[in-house]
Order: sequence, then C-alpha cells, then structure tokens
Amino acid sequence: MWYNCNFPVGDDVSRTTKRHAPLHIAVSHFMPVNNALIQVEGYRHGTRWANCRAAPEQPQRLAILRQRLDAARSISWKTFFAENGPCGYTRAELVAFEILGTESGVKRADAGLFWKDVLGDKSSKVDQLPFLRGFAEGAIDHGARP
Repeated sequence: MWYNCNFPVGDDVSRTTKRHAPLHIAVSHFMPVNNALIQVEGYRHGTRWANCRAAPEQPQRLAILRQRLDAARSISWKTFFAENGPCGYTRAELVAFEILGTESGVKRADAGLFWKDVLGDKSSKVDQLPFLRGFAEGAIDHGARP
C-alpha cells in the first residue's frame, strides 16, 4: 500500500490516501445511518493518523485495549463506545491516554492537546462516540504491526 500523507490537518479525508483498494468498514444494519457515516469518517481519520503520524506502538496500544475489553466481563469494546462511563473521564480522554501511554503520567489536558494535534479544527468530533470508535478501529486496522 502507498499513502500520500502530504496534506494539512483537518483537510477533507476523501483526499487523504491513495490506496490500491478503497477503505471499507463493516457497519451493522442496526446502526442508524447518521452514526454509520460518523463512524466511517472517524475510521478514515484513524487510518490516516495510523499510517502517517502515529508511532508504531500507538495503534498497538489501542489493539491491546480492544483485547482487554473484549476479555473483560463487565464491559466490551462495543459497550465501551456506547456511552461515557461514570469514571469522570470521557471516552475520548481514555482513548488518548491509551494512545499516549499511561505510564508517562498523561493528564486530561494532554488528551485534549493530542486530539487537537491529530484532528485540528475537527477535534470536537471525538465527543461523538461513533466517530471515536471509528477512529480507534481505523488506527488498529491500518496501524503498524508488531
């Protein structure tokens, strides 16, 4: 695969990658159409970030988070993105903490700066959980492999 990563942050994602095959995401027929479109947009941003800007370990951290959640009895990957939980942090902050590496002592402000750096003017989209899930899945699916 070849990726064209020379574009400004926040540019139209339809022009962000040149690939041999188009990006696809499986969307449940139970998901409302507007949520499906939001998730696909997030997926494209996650793919672009994973291929052009992410350190190799960052998408891997998201893959590990997905494995941990799917193995947990109390919450799954799917339910993690269903609503913000009672822990005091938004899901976008928790995802950013995982990406940045929690061992580095990241703070809430670091999460906001991460999303602003990655998405520019579109950083508020991570508050939409379908977009955030799409971003995470795009990053996992197209990120560096170990």
